[in-house]
Amino acid sequence: AALLGSGITASVAAPAAPAATPADTAPAAAAERLIVGYKTQAAEADSDSAAGKDAKKKGEKSGKSLDFDRRLGTGAALVDLGGELAEKDVEKVMAEYATDPDVAYVVPDTRMYAAAVEPNDPYYERQWDLFESRAGMNVPGAWGKATGEGVNIAVIDTGYVAHSDLAANVIDGYDFISDSWMAQDGDGRDADASDPGDWMNRGECGTDANGQPVPPRDTNNSWHGTHVAGTIAAAADNGKGVTGIAYDATIQPVRVLGKCGGTTADI
Repeated sequence: AALLGSGITASVAAPAAPAATPADTAPAAAAERLIVGYKTQAAEADSDSAAGKDAKKKGEKSGKSLDFDRRLGTGAALVDLGGELAEKDVEKVMAEYATDPDVAYVVPDTRMYAAAVEPNDPYYERQWDLFESRAGMNVPGAWGKATGEGVNIAVIDTGYVAHSDLAANVIDGYDFISDSWMAQDGDGRDADASDPGDWMNRGECGTDANGQPVPPRDTNNSWHGTHVAGTIAAAADNGKGVTGIAYDATIQPVRVLGKCGGTTADI
């Protein structure tokens, strides 16, 4: 072609056809079938008979008995290897496909197994809200896709009491209670989110929103923040306690509630 302008003529070479790229492959593993994706321009991408002929040809080259099995919903061809082949034999067959410029990818049709089952924690059967079909959350159905890994959750509550069923998932938090009397830990705000308890004596906390005296708790602390943290991220499959909804999540305790609750300003 020629570029004309200001009396200058230059020659431009026509672009060369793009070089064929090697097929993507997954690590070889013992398998009974292969999944083969053909490039769109290949006859095998649409024609089952063409894919079958190609399988026969690849089998002859690799010394194995290959056959086209069926077309997958993705458009890929499922190729039968004539029985389960060892990893080295699967690798040999995959190499035949990988060097074919018409093949986009080839991977073993490996077996998959359920990664999330009902945990063995002894009190899991009491956690009906996790699995009950009508009013529950159906959490077991979600665990196969996500368990909270990589998620950090701040629990804004009474703080945290060290607990073996939570310890692995708890990171440093903060105590935002500014009144040391309410905090019951001897000081105001600090980086210690430990929960010393929210017990109270009769009459200490005045009346509630309905004008009724707040009942005493004596030494019966609520440990509410730890309870909530456990509901969210108690460790699973450790043979103790309960199972958290997102049992691989990280909990950051944020303490805002103490004796007689907490203030809006602190919260």
